[in-house]
Amino acid sequence: MSGKKIHWEVPYRSFPVDPDDRARGAFIRPCLPVSISSGAVRISTLAIVDSGADHCIFPISFAHALGIDILQAKAEPTCGVGSHSVPTYFWDVLLRLKVDGIQEETTRIGFTEGLEHLGFGVLGHNGFFDRYKVMFEFAKGLWMFQRMVNAEA
Repeated sequence: MSGKKIHWEVPYRSFPVDPDDRARGAFIRPCLPVSISSGAVRISTLAIVDSGADHCIFPISFAHALGIDILQAKAEPTCGVGSHSVPTYFWDVLLRLKVDGIQEETTRIGFTEGLEHLGFGVLGHNGFFDRYKVMFEFAKGLWMFQRMVNAEA
């Protein structure tokens, strides 16, 4: 065995329900620090691990900061629970999960105005769950993931 780490345990992260009124409490979500890059530009941010998301999606301002001309991509409609459809522009960028032992990988990521209010992204089935086996242990405040054997390193 090469000693290469293939399993990670990550604590849930707490977010205020209302950043302007912390007395309203908080909710916890499985998150990872990530970076996305295109050319020489790299953006570091958080991404929520979202088993209900089809794709990895980030705010459209990230595409602009990376120098991506979104008008070169065809807009595809995406939507979430209870929301209307919003145009999303997909582009191949380098995605790095910022944990020990994981290399950055080319990933087709969507950029949309629909996430601007959050300021971070989501990791969905195409680009994350198709590469990693994920288990959630909410009661322990942990979630785990490991590289799937058939996923490219």
